Amino acid sequence: MINPSGEPDGYIVVGRIGRPHGVRGEVRFKILTDFPERLVAGKQVFVGEDREPRTINGLRGGGEAVILALSGVADRTEAGLLRSNFVYVRLSEVPDLPEGEFYTHQLIGLEVRLESGESLGRITEILYTGANDVLVVIDEGGAEKLIPAIDDVLLSIDLDANQVQVRLLPGM
Repeated sequence: MINPSGEPDGYIVVGRIGRPHGVRGEVRFKILTDFPERLVAGKQVFVGEDREPRTINGLRGGGEAVILALSGVADRTEAGLLRSNFVYVRLSEVPDLPEGEFYTHQLIGLEVRLESGESLGRITEILYTGANDVLVVIDEGGAEKLIPAIDDVLLSIDLDANQVQVRLLPGM
């Protein structure tokens, strides 16, 4: 239902750089996108908080952790300087999702309302638990509510109205 990603400043996280691999400037790279097939040689990405532009020179391996080669990184020392940095792409390059699926950045800040219209607060975070996603909602008084993102609870998500309508289950 909800796909992780998102930075509100026009960029979206696609991965995180790990430790250097070998002596030629390659790094281990943890993929944090649902669309890893879009990370190919020649693709421009942006590294770190300063969003330094780099080009992917190569990407190999499989699964969530692969080996990444970036432009301007020639040796192990330079690769080590990039460790723990996030890698971003422009938000404008993010593919559309199927009907009924949303990116995290689209949901953060939305107001959560009961069927009766009563406001529960705003979504501040989404937790990915494995069983189901959980919306972290903070009300005006600062109280936190955890709302499971399941079909029985989420009635509608209206991005144009900036609202999520929910039906709380007994005991919530």
